[in-house]
Parts: sequence; structure tokens; C-alpha cells
Amino acid sequence: MKAFLIVALGAVVLSGCATTHSLPPTELHYGDDYLPPIHVLTDDPLKGGEIRNSLRATGMFSDVISGQPPTGGYGLRVNFTQARDLPSFPVVMASALTLFLLPVGDGTDSQLGFTLTQDGKTLKRYDYRNKTQRYSWLLDRNNEAKQENLDRITRAFARDVQQDGLMQPAEAQP
Repeated sequence: MKAFLIVALGAVVLSGCATTHSLPPTELHYGDDYLPPIHVLTDDPLKGGEIRNSLRATGMFSDVISGQPPTGGYGLRVNFTQARDLPSFPVVMASALTLFLLPVGDGTDSQLGFTLTQDGKTLKRYDYRNKTQRYSWLLDRNNEAKQENLDRITRAFARDVQQDGLMQPAEAQP
């Protein structure tokens, strides 16, 4: 009986979560100048704050502001859609019966469309999709996987905007 408890405890300690993303990680070039402030409008008010915070976390923009851009400023309209693929009830029950040693899988499919504008004129539209598949057990923290799903998309957007050169660096603007 004691050996069984040791093996069970070892399995609990060694088990964990696994997360995969369809969008690869993005390397950003921080040696370049900051991009100018960007004013962000989202179609999902509940996710708007998370999207703006994720854009701030990239460290590429001198400021990320909510609302309409001033004359001559850069604006960003963000369209957000997300679908969740949750496990069925029998799978959750089977995991509970095994004291959560049987991992439970769920998925998140996020699509973000970024429309970059200046003075009301569309400069370019960027579309990204990231599918995250997660397998977790009882003590897993789901928030980290959700945040990583969004962060991968905003980092890819920041890299592409920097590479395209459509926005003048903050120091070069009059």
C-alpha cells in the first residue's frame, strides 16, 4: 500500500499540462526606435483591455491608448473572435474519478483582424489566427494559456508593423 501511495504521489508531481499553439513564437527587434502611439478601438469591449495590455507588453509602441486617434495619429481597429472547444462531461467525470490524473483537453481558436489607419485612411489590414490546444490536470492554471494565445498574435502584429515600415518611429514624427 505504501508503494502505491508513493507511485501515485510521484505521478501527481510529474503530471502537468501541455500546451500547443498553431502560431509560432515571434522575435521582436528591440534595438529599433519605438513605433508612435497607437489608438486602439475593439469590437469586443470585454477583451479590449486585454488586447491593449498585450500590445503594451510587446514594448514596440511608445504608447497604446483607447479611443479615436487625433488628426495625423495612427489608429487601430481590432476585430476579435474566439471559439472554445471544451471537453465533454463524461471526459471531465473520468478525470475526476482518477483524481485528475487523466488530463483534460480543451482548445481556443482566436482570430484577430487589425486594421491600421492614419487620418481615417486604411494603411493595411493584418489578420492572424492562433489555435491553442491544452491538456491539463487539477492544479493547472488556465489563464497563462489564454494569455499566451493572445500574446502570440499581438507580438506577430507588432513585428509585421515594424517590418512594413508604415508607421514612422516616434522620434521621427514632427
